[in-house]
Amino acid sequence: KAQLLINSNRIWISRGKNLYQFNRSFQRIDSSRYSHRIVSLQEIEDDKIAFAVGSSIIIKGKTVGSIELAEEIQAFLWKPEGLLWLSEHMLWQASLDNSGQAQDITLLNSVKPNTDLTALVFHEMMQKDQYYYLLSNKGYLIYDEINKKTYYNREKELSFMRFPVHLLTAISKADDGEYWLGTTSTGIAKWDAESHRVKNYVSNEFLEEAYWGGTVDFIFRDSKGRIWSGGTGLNLYSDSLDGFIHYTEEDGLPSNNLRGMAEDKHGQLWISTEKGLSCFSIPEQSFTS
Repeated sequence: KAQLLINSNRIWISRGKNLYQFNRSFQRIDSSRYSHRIVSLQEIEDDKIAFAVGSSIIIKGKTVGSIELAEEIQAFLWKPEGLLWLSEHMLWQASLDNSGQAQDITLLNSVKPNTDLTALVFHEMMQKDQYYYLLSNKGYLIYDEINKKTYYNREKELSFMRFPVHLLTAISKADDGEYWLGTTSTGIAKWDAESHRVKNYVSNEFLEEAYWGGTVDFIFRDSKGRIWSGGTGLNLYSDSLDGFIHYTEEDGLPSNNLRGMAEDKHGQLWISTEKGLSCFSIPEQSFTS
């Protein structure tokens, strides 16, 4: 799974074990290869990024460093007060000392309903307010940071509510408070957490307003609140249609196989594809690759 990040005058792309840096003219500045795949590429300060490789969190920017943890990291979130990260089967929390190393490492294992977390394989995490959403191969968990409790929404119950739970790939929250969930085979779904209503947008590339692409590679919410996702080409959700507007190779994308999306401080949208990087101008409805 590729990741795309834009900070200051740099464009960062990770793919597998490789990390690439580009300038805004699409010229490659640097590249690095690591021993494990790169996960959770994120900006932690101005001109400073962090990502996980194996059991280490690597920091790049004006200063370079690393934080060593005990288990391989599946995903992590960097916060001013410390770290929250997922190993393959567990959720952990730690504060950072003055030298930037992890201390007071705590296993967060108070789960309701009671479950054996070792039966789950985690792969993604998202924060909204006090809640952290942890995606796994068998449903998802919600961690309440204030009350220090983790609630497990199991595959069995979610299937009963018509959730597309098998292999969730991505999650994002919209302005209306609803959540978007991506899957590996059935397209995308919109979930109202209060009413528990779920609407599935099943992939059908023969219908103009349907979701295009069985696998959702990413879900991205831009600064205007628009929801974009990567399937077969780029899908933009339209409230008025309650469906999707599509951008594909025919519209100027280098490839219909997308890897990630990001927005820079000027409001420009950048898309990482299998065949290179592209910048999308919304006013002109055109791609520069």
